[in-house]
Amino acid sequence: MDNFTQLSDPELNLPLGSRSACLINNLTIAMTSRTLSYASAQRASISIGVCNINSNSRDLSSACCHTRKIQCSNNIANCKFVTIKNQLLISLENGELLVYDSVGNEQLGSYKASNDTPFMCVCSNDNFIFAGRYNGDIFVFNNLLQKPKALMCHEVAVMDMAANNKNLVSGDLSGTIVVWDTINHNQICVFKNDNAAITSLRWWGIKIISAYADGKIRIHNLETGNLETEFTSHRRAITALDVNENQLVSVSEDSYANVFELADCGDRNDVTCSYSYQWPDRLLCGVQFFKNNLLISAYDANTVQIIPVKAEIISKNSLA
Repeated sequence: MDNFTQLSDPELNLPLGSRSACLINNLTIAMTSRTLSYASAQRASISIGVCNINSNSRDLSSACCHTRKIQCSNNIANCKFVTIKNQLLISLENGELLVYDSVGNEQLGSYKASNDTPFMCVCSNDNFIFAGRYNGDIFVFNNLLQKPKALMCHEVAVMDMAANNKNLVSGDLSGTIVVWDTINHNQICVFKNDNAAITSLRWWGIKIISAYADGKIRIHNLETGNLETEFTSHRRAITALDVNENQLVSVSEDSYANVFELADCGDRNDVTCSYSYQWPDRLLCGVQFFKNNLLISAYDANTVQIIPVKAEIISKNSLA
């Protein structure tokens, strides 16, 4: 493969205060015109980094970054920066949710469930915070983690969710995807897959991109209800996805990050692998696009790897 890069450990990186835990989707970022905040969970703490950046700069290599740690009372299941004021949401295995400001200085709110059922994943749109639980329930909160309402459909643990201002998509351990109306909180449709667990979800326009524990990626069309595209991205479980316009990146337990170019062709999609990166001997657990860079976290690594995204296309690896 011509467009393949093996990374040293590491070349360009952002510091973390501690080593990342082995959790799916274990890297989250928030941006303003002057700062980039990034966070990754350890066992019972969160490492947050804040970099001062020039709004026109795409280069992180010279950014001034500092880190801090949030210590939690229980093991962490997930953490994510959300669209509501770039707040950091933290879900704990004891059924507790915490919300912090974007730099981790101040706790803004908390919620403790009446039982110890863990919250597995969190997300938000501009109006609501959503938290998926191990028992399959999804709690809907206001931006201060108040006035919870339960959405019930999943029969097993909710593993990841993604929301826009109209719809919420949730995926579970059985491979089932449920799409919800975020205004009325009604169920819209269900996509069944009995082969493998959902590990990561992203919106791509009106389409839903889902990643699975068997290394596959699927693209569903919300309007038609059709499964339009299915392909194998990795030999082992996919641990995180991200989408940036018409680019998709997936990372996996197999130590690879694969970048794809997406083209919406109506009732089908052209998917072309443009580049593949390997971080040797690392179980990758998080990925985010930042301008023309990939930011990647890995289990037991105390840095976030910075990778400039290549523009070339590997035409022989088209997955259409």
